[in-house]
Amino acid sequence: MTANADIVVVDTDVFSYLHKETKERELFLPVLEGRIPVLTFITIGELWKGAYERGWAEHKIAQMKTFIENQFVILPPHRELAFKWAEIMARSKKKGITVNHNDGWIAASAMIEGCPLVTNNTKHFVGIEGLQLLP
Repeated sequence: MTANADIVVVDTDVFSYLHKETKERELFLPVLEGRIPVLTFITIGELWKGAYERGWAEHKIAQMKTFIENQFVILPPHRELAFKWAEIMARSKKKGITVNHNDGWIAASAMIEGCPLVTNNTKHFVGIEGLQLLP
C-alpha cells in the first residue's frame, strides 16, 4: 500500500472540535493544513447518533450536514475495508488488545487509504500495527 500524505482521516473527536470550534480545534488545524480531510462512514454514523441522542433540532443537524459536505470527503464501506477491519480486530485480539469495533473501522479506513489518522484519542488506537497516528 502506498502512503498518501495528501489526505488524512479525521476521527470523530477531532471532527467535533472543528465543528464546535472548541479550543482544541486550534491544536488540530496545523495537522490538517494542506491536506484533504476525510471522514469514514462510521464517523458519520457516530455523529448522527450523537445528534439524535441529544435531541438536536433539524436545523442544527442540517448545519452539521452542510459543514461535512463543504469541508470533508466521505469514505464509503467496501470489501477491502471489511477485510482490513477483520485483520485488525483478529490481530489485536491475539495481542491481547481490545479495539472498539467503530475504532477498528476508522483505523482500517486510514490504513486502506494509506494515510494517517488524526485523533485526540490515541489510546484507542495504540497497538494497531501499521496505523499512523497524528499528531
